[in-house]
Amino acid sequence: MLLAMNVLGIACPFWHDPSAALVVDGEAVAAAEQERFCRRKHAPRELPVDAARWCLDFAGLRPEDVHAVAYPWSVAALRRNLWPHVRRYFGRRPGKALKAVLRTGRNRRKRVGKLAPTLKGLGLDPERVRIAYVDHHLAHVASTVHASGFEDCAVASIDGIGELTTCLFGVARGGRFETVSEIQRPDSLGLFYAAITDYLGFEVNDGEYKVMGMAAYGDPSRIDLSDLLVSRDGDLWLDIDYLWTPKSKRWHRDRVFGRKFVERFGPPREGDAIDEPYVHIAAAAQQRLEEAAIGLIEHHLEPALRKTRRLCLTGGVALNVVLNRRLMQHPWIDEIYVPPSPGDAGTALGAAAWTAMELGDPVTPLRDAYLGPDYDGDAIARELEGLRIPYERLQDPPATAASLLAAGEVVAWFQGRMEWGPRALGNRSILGHP
Repeated sequence: MLLAMNVLGIACPFWHDPSAALVVDGEAVAAAEQERFCRRKHAPRELPVDAARWCLDFAGLRPEDVHAVAYPWSVAALRRNLWPHVRRYFGRRPGKALKAVLRTGRNRRKRVGKLAPTLKGLGLDPERVRIAYVDHHLAHVASTVHASGFEDCAVASIDGIGELTTCLFGVARGGRFETVSEIQRPDSLGLFYAAITDYLGFEVNDGEYKVMGMAAYGDPSRIDLSDLLVSRDGDLWLDIDYLWTPKSKRWHRDRVFGRKFVERFGPPREGDAIDEPYVHIAAAAQQRLEEAAIGLIEHHLEPALRKTRRLCLTGGVALNVVLNRRLMQHPWIDEIYVPPSPGDAGTALGAAAWTAMELGDPVTPLRDAYLGPDYDGDAIARELEGLRIPYERLQDPPATAASLLAAGEVVAWFQGRMEWGPRALGNRSILGHP
């Protein structure tokens, strides 16, 4: 009798979006972010103990049933890309390049050090469980390639930063992945957009979608950002005197844009107004992101795209749906797949899928995004009664919801399992009359 292979993915190498996922016999059975349990958006600096415990409980597994733990951060990747990273920095900030070398050990301890207390919180001994350290971008890659069901495709992982890599391009053949090219920090599309997000008064790693929405109100021809983010001949260059600036040159120590950016474009946006020049800056940033991302994909992946006409896209930048729409319209692309959770939270499932494949388990394509907790009517009733909130059980909830919507009311719609990723796909949604 063959025993099931249980791989638990745990993502917490960064300060935001810790998560956990479980792959059993090559199938994703559970995935959830820690924020869903602690009720703090993005769960900053928390360990995904609750999320991982729920995954095991949902599958009826004990900690000792876990065959391997997959972690989406790798010391090997850090070391492999250290010198390309140093060379990029050296001409611009020699001191920063030297610090990158000297702080490698501290960076490793900081990232990997979060795993042991997470495992101990689950009742797992870090010394006795098998741990697979998966390159961060390979975890991103697995989250899209294995979920897509594509046998052959071009692959792009475009992120802020993982280890030291910001962009990774490659080709998937028969479920296996081959890297074509990488770009290292400080040159990053994700960090570029995050700095613009900060300047426009939104929170980094949270408000980027607001910049994307604001861009629709602006005119990109009114603002020139072309010299701050240069993409040419398959490479990328970010002017760190303006964006993601060293602390000594920042407008404020807690902001990631430089004094030179403020001198050129004016004071950062405050308040809720959607006005000039900020809407134009948002539009110009969106345009530069699209132009650079598409240019890089074309340069590195043209042969694979022309052959397969399929693209798997992942990384935090893949959350930019306006960019995704442009890629869908690209003449070389017939099919595009973006996983439900392309950001860092999604690497828990990606790392687990990658590790399952490495251990010989073929991974089943993802059927849907409903991988989180569900609650039956009795559980909800007990919660409402404990909070002394009145309720009634409905014979026909859809008809009642339709009547409320027709009357101009807003409906919170809750059913089935929670979605995986930052989307409202009908199981946890707010509905309103259009």
